[in-house]
Amino acid sequence: MPVVTVTMWQGRSKATKEALIAVLSAAVSKTLGMPATGITVVLQEIPRENWGENGRQCVEETRTR
Repeated sequence: MPVVTVTMWQGRSKATKEALIAVLSAAVSKTLGMPATGITVVLQEIPRENWGENGRQCVEETRTR
């Protein structure tokens, strides 16, 4: 059973996360030729203040993505 893990900043809507899970499941299903029911998607949401890039903390006020 494949497990897809996505690590991302927290704050996305429930609908956005549902869509991401659906798209990833469909892509893995198609690529591996297996039913989507055998695929697990795990979303790990990290607060921006716990994330750093280029030697700096990624905070909402100074970073947008």
